[in-house]
Amino acid sequence: MTTPTPLLLPLEQRKALLTGLTISLILPLSTTPTPHTIPNLPRRMLFAFSRAAASQLTVADGATSPIRSHSPSPTNSSSSSSSSTDTARSITLPADACTPAALEYLVFWMKSSCSAPTARTITAPPAWRQTLNVYAAAKALAVAEAEKQLYRHVMQVVRDTPLSLARLRGLVEALGAQAPLVREAVRRSAGFARKGELEEAEAARAWLAAEQPGLAEAWAEFDRRAREGRRVDVRWVAETIEKEIERLEQEDREKTEAREKRDAAEETRKIGEKVREVEEKLQRQRRLAGLIE
Repeated sequence: MTTPTPLLLPLEQRKALLTGLTISLILPLSTTPTPHTIPNLPRRMLFAFSRAAASQLTVADGATSPIRSHSPSPTNSSSSSSSSTDTARSITLPADACTPAALEYLVFWMKSSCSAPTARTITAPPAWRQTLNVYAAAKALAVAEAEKQLYRHVMQVVRDTPLSLARLRGLVEALGAQAPLVREAVRRSAGFARKGELEEAEAARAWLAAEQPGLAEAWAEFDRRAREGRRVDVRWVAETIEKEIERLEQEDREKTEAREKRDAAEETRKIGEKVREVEEKLQRQRRLAGLIE
């Protein structure tokens, strides 16, 4: 039976994900004309972990893939800025979707999960901004196992800890103003500020007003409702978070169903081969019996 996540596969099956064809992962950057490239990544591994990769790698391993060619190509290093070639097989992420270091961190975790005796969920980096960058990389590559784990980690910090201006700014810059985690962080920051628990409340409001007026207005609205003695309605936040989790779980289920279909087809093929072997063996035995008679 196929598992819903490659982390639950037996060690030998996880090791098998590191074999076979390889492709390059390309991250265009606005700060340089040369994209960041991670070459020679196992195609099976990306297919197993990444929904973004699986959406392009839609044919069986070893067959011609619909992946488009990309001008940058790998070098001999594990990751590099690459020169052009017409034969490069690659997956290209949206420009500036994450940092190169975060993408490398995510790829290292996927590889380690395939080779370690016991696969482990991804560990959040020690630095807040690094954690946000890796979460952004997991979202860009659509690696559900990492995305869910880091989402919960960041949400717990947002809920339980008054965010400094640096942390709030990092959250907005890494995820964007419309991200549910960012909206929740603003709501929580407004609440901590009203209770006198946010040391940089004035600085945070000033930065939002200058750089993110929409979020500054949201903060003011939360304060207005609180002053009027009404409970801030957080249902939209809870519903958004719940929908996000449901979306990830649904994609896991769909991915599992697709794997089960592939496994069933492979099992049918193997059974067919065994049947043919038995039939050929019987035919040989019949021919031998005829010669003896």
